[in-house]
Amino acid sequence: MSNYIYFLLGFLSGSLVTYLIVSQKNKRRRKSYRLNLSNDSNQNLTYTTDLDNSLDKDEELIVDSEECKKIDVKNAVRESPDVIVRFLNEKKIQVKSMPDEGDEDEVLDKIAVFMGVRYELIEKFYRRIKSNISLGNSFRMNLRNETQDGVSAVCQLATRLHRIAFLEEYNYQNSPKFLLYARPSKIPKAINFFTGQWLERFIKIQVIELIETVSEESHYAYLLNPKIVLPNGDDFELDVIFSINGNIFWFEGKTGDYQRHVNKYSRISSLLDLDKEHSFMVLTDISESSARDLSLLFNMTVVSVEKFSGVIQQAINPSLAV
Repeated sequence: MSNYIYFLLGFLSGSLVTYLIVSQKNKRRRKSYRLNLSNDSNQNLTYTTDLDNSLDKDEELIVDSEECKKIDVKNAVRESPDVIVRFLNEKKIQVKSMPDEGDEDEVLDKIAVFMGVRYELIEKFYRRIKSNISLGNSFRMNLRNETQDGVSAVCQLATRLHRIAFLEEYNYQNSPKFLLYARPSKIPKAINFFTGQWLERFIKIQVIELIETVSEESHYAYLLNPKIVLPNGDDFELDVIFSINGNIFWFEGKTGDYQRHVNKYSRISSLLDLDKEHSFMVLTDISESSARDLSLLFNMTVVSVEKFSGVIQQAINPSLAV
Protein backbone atom coordinates (compact mmCIF):
# COMPACT_ATOMS: atom_id res chain seq x y z
CA MET A 1 0.00 0.00 0.00
CA SER A 2 2.81 2.47 0.90
CA ASN A 3 4.47 1.86 -2.49
CA TYR A 4 1.19 2.65 -4.24
CA ILE A 5 0.84 5.93 -2.29
CA TYR A 6 4.41 6.92 -3.19
CA PHE A 7 3.72 6.12 -6.84
CA LEU A 8 0.50 8.18 -6.84
CA LEU A 9 2.19 11.15 -5.18
CA GLY A 10 5.03 10.97 -7.69
CA PHE A 11 2.65 10.84 -10.62
CA LEU A 12 0.66 13.85 -9.37
CA SER A 13 3.81 15.86 -8.68
CA GLY A 14 5.15 15.13 -12.15
CA SER A 15 1.86 16.13 -13.78
CA LEU A 16 1.80 19.39 -11.82
CA VAL A 17 5.36 20.28 -12.84
CA THR A 18 4.59 19.51 -16.48
CA TYR A 19 1.45 21.69 -16.38
CA LEU A 20 3.37 24.60 -14.86
CA ILE A 21 6.13 24.36 -17.49
CA VAL A 22 3.67 24.27 -20.39
CA SER A 23 1.61 27.14 -18.94
CA GLN A 24 4.68 29.30 -18.52
CA LYS A 25 5.77 28.55 -22.06
CA ASN A 26 2.34 29.53 -23.38
CA LYS A 27 2.48 32.79 -21.43
CA ARG A 28 5.82 33.59 -23.02
CA ARG A 29 4.33 32.89 -26.46
CA ARG A 30 1.31 35.11 -25.85
CA LYS A 31 2.24 38.49 -27.36
CA SER A 32 0.53 41.63 -28.62
CA TYR A 33 0.77 42.08 -32.36
CA ARG A 34 -0.27 45.10 -34.37
CA LEU A 35 -3.07 44.62 -36.87
CA ASN A 36 -2.15 46.67 -39.91
CA LEU A 37 -5.57 47.51 -41.35
CA SER A 38 -3.89 49.07 -44.36
CA ASN A 39 -6.85 48.38 -46.63
CA ASP A 40 -9.41 50.19 -44.55
CA SER A 41 -8.03 52.53 -41.99
CA ASN A 42 -5.10 54.59 -40.83
CA GLN A 43 -5.48 53.20 -37.34
CA ASN A 44 -3.13 50.52 -36.08
CA LEU A 45 -5.13 48.34 -33.74
CA THR A 46 -3.59 45.97 -31.23
CA TYR A 47 -4.82 42.55 -30.22
CA THR A 48 -3.41 39.56 -28.40
CA THR A 49 -3.17 36.09 -29.83
CA ASP A 50 -1.51 32.74 -29.25
CA LEU A 51 1.31 32.57 -31.76
CA ASP A 52 2.44 29.60 -33.77
CA ASN A 53 6.02 28.50 -33.30
CA SER A 54 6.70 29.61 -36.86
CA LEU A 55 6.30 33.29 -35.95
CA ASP A 56 9.43 35.06 -34.86
CA LYS A 57 9.11 37.14 -31.71
CA ASP A 58 9.80 40.38 -33.60
CA GLU A 59 7.66 39.55 -36.64
CA GLU A 60 4.74 41.84 -37.38
CA LEU A 61 1.46 40.08 -37.96
CA ILE A 62 -0.25 41.73 -40.91
CA VAL A 63 -3.91 40.80 -41.21
CA ASP A 64 -6.28 41.84 -43.98
CA SER A 65 -9.31 43.70 -42.68
CA GLU A 66 -11.66 41.01 -44.04
CA GLU A 67 -10.00 38.40 -41.82
CA CYS A 68 -10.49 40.16 -38.52
CA LYS A 69 -13.03 42.34 -36.78
CA LYS A 70 -12.22 45.88 -35.74
CA ILE A 71 -12.19 46.49 -32.02
CA ASP A 72 -14.12 49.20 -30.21
CA VAL A 73 -16.82 49.49 -32.87
CA LYS A 74 -19.89 51.04 -31.24
CA ASN A 75 -22.39 50.26 -34.02
CA ALA A 76 -23.77 53.73 -34.64
CA VAL A 77 -27.04 53.77 -36.57
CA ARG A 78 -27.08 54.76 -40.23
CA GLU A 79 -30.34 56.41 -41.19
CA SER A 80 -32.09 57.33 -44.42
CA PRO A 81 -30.60 60.36 -46.24
CA ASP A 82 -34.06 61.94 -46.19
CA VAL A 83 -32.90 64.09 -43.28
CA ILE A 84 -30.29 65.65 -45.59
CA VAL A 85 -32.84 66.14 -48.38
CA ARG A 86 -35.13 67.96 -45.94
CA PHE A 87 -32.24 70.17 -44.83
CA LEU A 88 -31.47 71.11 -48.44
CA ASN A 89 -35.12 71.76 -49.19
CA GLU A 90 -35.27 74.13 -46.25
CA LYS A 91 -32.48 76.10 -47.97
CA LYS A 92 -34.58 76.14 -51.17
CA ILE A 93 -32.21 73.63 -52.79
CA GLN A 94 -33.69 70.83 -54.87
CA VAL A 95 -32.06 67.38 -55.06
CA LYS A 96 -32.14 66.17 -58.67
CA SER A 97 -30.51 62.78 -58.23
CA MET A 98 -28.67 60.63 -55.70
CA PRO A 99 -26.30 58.03 -57.20
CA ASP A 100 -26.82 54.47 -56.01
CA GLU A 101 -24.00 52.74 -54.19
CA GLY A 102 -22.97 49.81 -56.35
CA ASP A 103 -21.38 46.49 -55.53
CA GLU A 104 -17.99 47.84 -56.57
CA ASP A 105 -18.04 50.44 -53.81
CA GLU A 106 -16.35 48.22 -51.26
CA VAL A 107 -13.41 47.52 -53.58
CA LEU A 108 -12.98 51.15 -54.59
CA ASP A 109 -13.45 52.37 -51.02
CA LYS A 110 -10.55 50.21 -49.85
CA ILE A 111 -8.27 51.46 -52.59
CA ALA A 112 -9.31 55.05 -51.87
CA VAL A 113 -8.47 54.71 -48.18
CA PHE A 114 -5.15 53.09 -49.08
CA MET A 115 -4.36 56.13 -51.23
CA GLY A 116 -5.48 58.68 -48.67
CA VAL A 117 -3.63 57.15 -45.74
CA ARG A 118 -0.43 56.78 -47.77
CA TYR A 119 -0.78 59.82 -49.99
CA GLU A 120 2.69 61.14 -49.19
CA LEU A 121 4.16 57.81 -50.34
CA ILE A 122 2.11 57.38 -53.52
CA GLU A 123 1.82 61.04 -54.54
CA LYS A 124 4.37 60.94 -57.38
CA PHE A 125 2.86 57.76 -58.81
CA TYR A 126 -0.64 59.18 -58.59
CA ARG A 127 0.43 62.40 -60.32
CA ARG A 128 1.90 60.38 -63.20
CA ILE A 129 -1.34 58.42 -63.57
CA LYS A 130 -3.42 61.58 -63.53
CA SER A 131 -1.24 63.38 -66.10
CA ASN A 132 -1.41 60.44 -68.53
CA ILE A 133 -4.98 59.24 -68.08
CA SER A 134 -6.69 61.53 -70.60
CA LEU A 135 -4.74 60.02 -73.50
CA GLY A 136 -4.08 56.64 -71.94
CA ASN A 137 -0.34 57.05 -72.39
CA SER A 138 2.10 54.64 -70.77
CA PHE A 139 4.78 56.03 -68.47
CA ARG A 140 7.90 54.93 -66.65
CA MET A 141 9.09 55.76 -63.13
CA ASN A 142 12.49 55.21 -61.55
CA LEU A 143 12.00 54.19 -57.90
CA ARG A 144 15.69 53.82 -57.09
CA ASN A 145 15.75 56.76 -54.68
CA GLU A 146 12.43 56.00 -53.00
CA THR A 147 12.24 54.56 -49.49
CA GLN A 148 11.35 50.94 -48.95
CA ASP A 149 7.95 52.01 -47.63
CA GLY A 150 7.44 54.19 -50.70
CA VAL A 151 8.28 51.42 -53.15
CA SER A 152 6.05 49.00 -51.26
CA ALA A 153 3.09 51.42 -51.21
CA VAL A 154 3.41 52.25 -54.92
CA CYS A 155 3.69 48.60 -55.95
CA GLN A 156 0.76 47.55 -53.76
CA LEU A 157 -1.40 50.31 -55.21
CA ALA A 158 -0.34 49.54 -58.78
CA THR A 159 -1.09 45.84 -58.26
CA ARG A 160 -4.58 46.58 -56.97
CA LEU A 161 -5.31 49.03 -59.78
CA HIS A 162 -4.08 46.56 -62.38
CA ARG A 163 -6.21 43.82 -60.83
CA ILE A 164 -9.40 45.86 -61.38
CA ALA A 165 -8.27 47.03 -64.86
CA PHE A 166 -7.77 50.67 -63.84
CA LEU A 167 -4.21 50.15 -65.06
CA GLU A 168 -4.15 48.42 -68.43
CA GLU A 169 -0.46 47.65 -68.05
CA TYR A 170 1.79 47.38 -65.02
CA ASN A 171 5.24 45.96 -64.48
CA TYR A 172 7.95 46.61 -61.91
CA GLN A 173 11.57 45.58 -62.41
CA ASN A 174 13.30 45.26 -59.08
CA SER A 175 17.02 45.66 -58.34
CA PRO A 176 19.16 46.72 -60.08
CA LYS A 177 16.79 48.67 -62.38
CA PHE A 178 14.01 49.75 -59.97
CA LEU A 179 11.82 50.72 -62.93
CA LEU A 180 8.03 50.81 -62.92
CA TYR A 181 6.02 50.76 -66.14
CA ALA A 182 2.29 51.50 -66.22
CA ARG A 183 -0.52 52.66 -68.45
CA PRO A 184 -3.81 53.95 -67.02
CA SER A 185 -7.11 52.86 -68.44
CA LYS A 186 -9.32 55.36 -70.27
CA ILE A 187 -12.59 53.77 -69.17
CA PRO A 188 -14.92 56.38 -67.59
CA LYS A 189 -15.01 54.62 -64.23
CA ALA A 190 -11.21 54.75 -63.96
CA ILE A 191 -11.04 58.36 -65.12
CA ASN A 192 -13.65 59.43 -62.56
CA PHE A 193 -11.82 57.60 -59.82
CA PHE A 194 -8.40 59.07 -60.59
CA THR A 195 -9.61 62.62 -61.18
CA GLY A 196 -11.15 62.98 -57.73
CA GLN A 197 -13.66 60.28 -56.81
CA TRP A 198 -11.07 58.40 -54.75
CA LEU A 199 -10.69 61.44 -52.48
CA GLU A 200 -14.45 61.70 -51.98
CA ARG A 201 -14.56 58.02 -51.02
CA PHE A 202 -11.66 58.49 -48.63
CA ILE A 203 -13.46 61.36 -46.92
CA LYS A 204 -16.67 59.33 -46.65
CA ILE A 205 -14.96 56.31 -45.06
CA GLN A 206 -12.87 58.38 -42.65
CA VAL A 207 -15.96 60.14 -41.31
CA ILE A 208 -17.98 56.93 -41.03
CA GLU A 209 -15.18 55.13 -39.19
CA LEU A 210 -14.87 58.01 -36.74
CA ILE A 211 -18.61 57.98 -36.03
CA GLU A 212 -18.84 54.21 -35.64
CA THR A 213 -15.85 53.89 -33.33
CA VAL A 214 -16.76 56.74 -30.99
CA SER A 215 -20.43 56.52 -30.08
CA GLU A 216 -22.92 53.68 -30.13
CA GLU A 217 -25.80 56.13 -29.67
CA SER A 218 -25.04 58.26 -32.73
CA HIS A 219 -27.30 58.46 -35.77
CA TYR A 220 -25.90 59.50 -39.11
CA ALA A 221 -26.75 59.69 -42.79
CA TYR A 222 -24.81 60.77 -45.83
CA LEU A 223 -25.08 61.50 -49.53
CA LEU A 224 -22.20 60.96 -51.94
CA ASN A 225 -22.25 63.10 -55.12
CA PRO A 226 -25.88 64.26 -55.03
CA LYS A 227 -26.78 66.54 -57.95
CA ILE A 228 -28.68 69.60 -56.78
CA VAL A 229 -30.31 72.76 -58.13
CA LEU A 230 -29.44 75.97 -56.29
CA PRO A 231 -32.06 78.62 -55.53
CA ASN A 232 -30.92 80.65 -58.57
CA GLY A 233 -31.47 77.65 -60.85
CA ASP A 234 -27.80 76.70 -61.26
CA ASP A 235 -26.86 73.02 -61.22
CA PHE A 236 -24.28 71.89 -58.68
CA GLU A 237 -22.91 68.62 -57.34
CA LEU A 238 -21.94 68.15 -53.70
CA ASP A 239 -19.10 65.75 -52.98
CA VAL A 240 -20.04 64.40 -49.55
CA ILE A 241 -22.64 65.70 -47.11
CA PHE A 242 -23.33 64.14 -43.70
CA SER A 243 -25.97 64.48 -41.03
CA ILE A 244 -24.56 63.45 -37.64
CA ASN A 245 -27.03 63.54 -34.79
CA GLY A 246 -28.89 66.27 -36.66
CA ASN A 247 -25.78 68.34 -37.41
CA ILE A 248 -24.86 68.89 -41.08
CA PHE A 249 -21.28 68.59 -42.33
CA TRP A 250 -20.26 69.25 -45.94
CA PHE A 251 -17.00 68.12 -47.55
CA GLU A 252 -15.49 68.98 -50.93
CA GLY A 253 -12.34 67.25 -52.15
CA LYS A 254 -10.05 68.60 -54.87
CA THR A 255 -6.99 66.92 -56.39
CA GLY A 256 -5.88 70.06 -58.24
CA ASP A 257 -6.82 73.56 -59.42
CA TYR A 258 -8.47 74.42 -56.13
CA GLN A 259 -7.83 78.13 -56.80
CA ARG A 260 -10.70 78.17 -59.31
CA HIS A 261 -13.14 76.62 -56.86
CA VAL A 262 -12.48 77.85 -53.35
CA ASN A 263 -14.45 81.11 -53.68
CA LYS A 264 -17.44 79.30 -55.22
CA TYR A 265 -17.40 76.65 -52.51
CA SER A 266 -17.23 79.37 -49.88
CA ARG A 267 -20.40 80.96 -51.32
CA ILE A 268 -22.16 77.59 -51.35
CA SER A 269 -21.18 77.12 -47.71
CA SER A 270 -22.84 80.44 -46.85
CA LEU A 271 -25.90 79.43 -48.87
CA LEU A 272 -26.12 76.23 -46.82
CA ASP A 273 -25.77 78.37 -43.68
CA LEU A 274 -22.74 76.33 -42.55
CA ASP A 275 -19.81 77.81 -40.65
CA LYS A 276 -16.16 76.76 -40.90
CA GLU A 277 -16.68 74.04 -38.31
CA HIS A 278 -19.22 72.36 -40.60
CA SER A 279 -17.85 72.90 -44.13
CA PHE A 280 -14.51 71.56 -45.31
CA MET A 281 -12.35 71.62 -48.42
CA VAL A 282 -9.89 68.72 -48.53
CA LEU A 283 -6.91 69.15 -50.87
CA THR A 284 -4.15 66.79 -51.95
CA ASP A 285 -1.42 69.28 -52.79
CA ILE A 286 -1.29 72.12 -50.31
CA SER A 287 1.02 73.13 -47.49
CA GLU A 288 -0.19 73.53 -43.93
CA SER A 289 0.46 77.27 -44.01
CA SER A 290 -1.46 77.73 -47.28
CA ALA A 291 -4.39 75.73 -45.91
CA ARG A 292 -4.41 77.94 -42.82
CA ASP A 293 -4.37 81.11 -44.93
CA LEU A 294 -7.27 79.91 -47.10
CA SER A 295 -9.26 79.00 -44.00
CA LEU A 296 -8.84 82.56 -42.74
CA LEU A 297 -9.90 84.11 -46.05
CA PHE A 298 -12.90 81.95 -46.92
CA ASN A 299 -15.93 80.53 -45.15
CA MET A 300 -14.56 76.98 -45.06
CA THR A 301 -11.94 74.96 -43.24
CA VAL A 302 -9.26 74.05 -45.77
CA VAL A 303 -7.16 71.02 -44.89
CA SER A 304 -4.66 68.73 -46.61
CA VAL A 305 -5.51 65.07 -47.09
CA GLU A 306 -2.70 64.14 -44.70
CA LYS A 307 -4.18 66.26 -41.88
CA PHE A 308 -7.82 65.48 -42.57
CA SER A 309 -8.32 62.68 -40.03
CA GLY A 310 -7.09 64.76 -37.10
CA VAL A 311 -8.99 67.90 -38.10
CA ILE A 312 -12.28 66.12 -38.70
CA GLN A 313 -12.05 64.27 -35.41
CA GLN A 314 -11.86 67.56 -33.54
CA ALA A 315 -14.75 69.00 -35.56
CA ILE A 316 -17.12 66.06 -35.25
CA ASN A 317 -16.46 65.01 -31.66
CA PRO A 318 -18.89 67.57 -30.16
CA SER A 319 -21.69 66.15 -32.33
CA LEU A 320 -20.89 62.63 -31.12
CA ALA A 321 -21.19 63.56 -27.44
CA VAL A 322 -24.82 62.51 -27.20
